[in-house]
Amino acid sequence: MTAKPLVTVVLTVYKRLDYLRAALDGVAAQTFGDYEIIVADDSGSSDAREIATSAFADGRLRYEANPATLGVPRSLQSALRKARGRYISILNDDDVWEPEFLARLVPALEASHRRVLVFCDHWIMRESGEIDEPATIENTTAYGRLNLRAGDIDDPHTLVLQKNAVPVAMAAVFRAGAFEYSKLVPEVAGAYDFWIASLLAASGGVFYYVPERLTRYRIHSGMETVRRSPEKSECFVFIWRSLLESGRFPELTPYLRARLAESTVRAGRDRLYFNQLSEARLLFRDAFCTSPGWEPCASYLMSVLPRAVRRAAGLSQA
Repeated sequence: MTAKPLVTVVLTVYKRLDYLRAALDGVAAQTFGDYEIIVADDSGSSDAREIATSAFADGRLRYEANPATLGVPRSLQSALRKARGRYISILNDDDVWEPEFLARLVPALEASHRRVLVFCDHWIMRESGEIDEPATIENTTAYGRLNLRAGDIDDPHTLVLQKNAVPVAMAAVFRAGAFEYSKLVPEVAGAYDFWIASLLAASGGVFYYVPERLTRYRIHSGMETVRRSPEKSECFVFIWRSLLESGRFPELTPYLRARLAESTVRAGRDRLYFNQLSEARLLFRDAFCTSPGWEPCASYLMSVLPRAVRRAAGLSQA
């Protein structure tokens, strides 16, 4: 067994192989070399094996193909339990790191044991890999990083829960074991990165920001965020309810309750779009009980409209 690496990179793979080599090349190009990489292939096959193993010839890569699709939270949990590094960084198969990414982030964790996470800003790139500067600036502004200063973050709770400013899935390095990996449950689904950031914020550790764009987030037609499904928003219902019930953020209780209601309405509208009326109405009622207001009521009224009317208004699929 070789000496333990300082960093474990977990590269998540599903069935999108078009960008995988670029993601691997970005890891291989790091100027910081004390890392291992676990390729967590959750496709239920070994289609990514050749691409992955051909990218590294020095033994730093471990290819882990799940025998059946687990979903990204459980696939990540499995990989994290096998990680040997002191620090963890997650990279999705369609994103790319700049060569200085690890070299700029890891030293901040090494400098203070109180720090649990270091993160940076990122570029937005098009499907072709070309950087989209206007979209990048818009993204930086929207997620509260535009005027964020370098250094320790005074209020990570607000930063994570209200601004969602920490891009854990491709622009952060965090301390191994800083949260319970068993909490990566299927219910968090595609919002696993926000969930991890929330768990780290709840840990009481310090966050540190490096105000440089050291990674690239790819926008493309195969992104999980563009997929529509009946249960698409229910991961946030689970997350907001869990955060509210945990009692770890008492100063944000009204905010958490409002976000839970908002997400429950959104989940109900997803069900409504797919004509799952009973499920939609239950969610609208839950939202009203959580935070009474006009939106759950209006959404419930939509559910009693004739399907043809809902379809004409774009509230139901054809």
